[in-house]
Formats: sequence, C-alpha cells, structure tokens
Amino acid sequence: TQGIDAWAAWIMRRDRKENTTDHPKEFWNTPLPPTPVDGGTISGSITDLSGRLNLNDLLLAQRNSETALAQPQTLNTEMYNRLRRLCAVLEIDPELVNAIADWIDADLDQRSPGGAEDIYYMGLEIPYRSANRPLSDLSELRLIRGVNDEIFQKLSPHLAILPQGTTINVNVASSEVMMALFDGLDRGSADALLELRGEEGYASIEAFSKLDPLAGLELKTDGLVLTSHYFMVNSFVQMGDIQLPHRTLIHRDKSGIVRTLQRALGAQWQIPPSSILDPTEGTETEENPTIDLPSAG
Repeated sequence: TQGIDAWAAWIMRRDRKENTTDHPKEFWNTPLPPTPVDGGTISGSITDLSGRLNLNDLLLAQRNSETALAQPQTLNTEMYNRLRRLCAVLEIDPELVNAIADWIDADLDQRSPGGAEDIYYMGLEIPYRSANRPLSDLSELRLIRGVNDEIFQKLSPHLAILPQGTTINVNVASSEVMMALFDGLDRGSADALLELRGEEGYASIEAFSKLDPLAGLELKTDGLVLTSHYFMVNSFVQMGDIQLPHRTLIHRDKSGIVRTLQRALGAQWQIPPSSILDPTEGTETEENPTIDLPSAG
C-alpha cells in the first residue's frame, strides 16, 4: 500500500506542475484497476476532498491562555448555516448541526435544540463522553446524537474531516454542496451549475459568480477556489482470501509538495489523529518513488 501512496503523491506533484486548477476529469481521477503484485493484486483510487464541507470548520479554534492549546469554541456562523442547508437538502433534521457542534466544542454546555454533551452520552446503554475536540475521522460522526446509519450514508459523500480553515473547490463540489453554499439555490439551478462546469471546470471564481443559476442570490465567495489541497488515497490489497483495505489522507500545498497526514488500515488510524490539525507536521513523500505501477497516462 505504500507503493500506492507513493504513486498517488507522484501523480499529485505532476498534476500541480501541469495544471493550475483541479476538476473531476483530470487523469488522476481514473481508478487504478487490480494490478498483479507478489502474492496477489492491488488496486487504488484518489478521492478529492476539497469539494466537501469540512466539519472541523464548524467551530473556530481559540488559544487557551493557560495551556497554550487551540481549542474549538467559537461557532463559525457561515459553516453552521451551510451545514444546516445541507441537512435540509438531504431531508435530515438541521438541528443535528447543534449536536455536531457540541461534540467538537471544548465546553460541556449543551446547545438547544438537538445538542448533546456528556449528560446525554453518559446516559446511554453503553455510555461514553463527548470528544470536545476536532473530529479525526468521518466515522466518528456515527457516535453523535441523531446520526444513524441511514443519515451517515446520506451525509458522508458531502463531508470531510480536515484541518480547520480549509477552502472549498467548486470545481469538484456536488449539487448538494452547491445548494449548501448558496442560500436559496434550488436543485435545478445547482444541477445547471454542474452542467456549466463542463469537463475543464470554471474559468475563474469571478466567472463562476456571474453564472445565470446564481443570479439574484446573495453570494459569499470568500474561501471558494478552483484548486484542491486534500485527497484520500484508497487502496485495496487482495492476497488469496485476505483483503486489506487501506486509506491515506494527503495534503498538497500550492508548490506541489505532498505530505501524508494520516494512514488507516481498515477503520483504524495508524498515527495519532492530532496530526490532522497541522499539514506541516505530515510526512513528505519521496520525490521519485520506485514502484511498478501503471503510469498516469
């Protein structure tokens, strides 16, 4: 699986050298089919996470004067409203966002309505405490009050768990995310935006903001971009009856440097989740990996 990671990092570096924007039709978005290796096969794909809503942006971090640690405390009103709109689009109770905020924030004050802190979770049949810190994996959402499997499956394609302060690439955003970004945007107009995006993406954020489906809406384009910085590398190793799924979260900066932030075998992270809070703390991948995998084409 490290070969897949190195292959993905090489592709991401090459892509940044050759392109200034990111969109779904790029060569790296084609999955790697099962490829023979010693004792089995390996396959892989790269998922662009930069078109999703980052749950960790729901609260802004404040520096604790006593511990010097950044703690999530102040509600990010813009992201709060976007997540509520996403829930409404997916026919989910928008008050779920209060429970998510309570799970992340550093205090034990329960938001109303729909919030949940230790007083709720410790009363469950199998009790546990709220995290009171940024999320480290999307699966953690299943622990939050009001999230069952059906709701998780609806939400997960449109959400990501990333460091705070991320941008959103409208070139890879879904119709649902578009509707969450812009208050009053209906399904037909959101689908029209994706049609107008075409195969090469939007020419600029300015051009995007002037498209007809957005006419008459109050547009807030701060934080909207046409480039991507966060990707999930998914690999799958098959050795006889043994199946080994693996995923790696990588960050690519503006200069094309790629760093590994987290690795997971199955559902368990293999390095401390705190590393997700600072991309500069990740492990930089080697410049020229020697792997026997198909080229990007």
